[in-house]
Amino acid sequence: MVVRLGRIGPNRKVLKSSPRARHSFMYFIYILRSLATGRSYVGFTKDLIQRLGQHNHGITKSMKNRGPWELVHQQSYRTRGEAVRRERFLKSGQGREELKRILDGAPANRSVG
Repeated sequence: MVVRLGRIGPNRKVLKSSPRARHSFMYFIYILRSLATGRSYVGFTKDLIQRLGQHNHGITKSMKNRGPWELVHQQSYRTRGEAVRRERFLKSGQGREELKRILDGAPANRSVG
């Protein structure tokens, strides 16, 4: 996959992935860990590389000035609905227990379906 640095608006940078990546039929949930604070974040996206770049370049307002972020876990899903359900579960009370197990050293990648 080809990754290049592009710009969004004045002085805002974003990683751009190849056109082929944008046409993939996979959705990802991802877990990031802040290298500055050690806190974690769970999200979902269709383009993992671009989304990580947005987080690390301060384009995502809610995470601005809290990075840099490292990708510690990802899971792939065939549909947006599956990815959203998994993201919501990991943000729930029961899901936080599983999230803690993942952050404590589970394998880094998992494909579903």
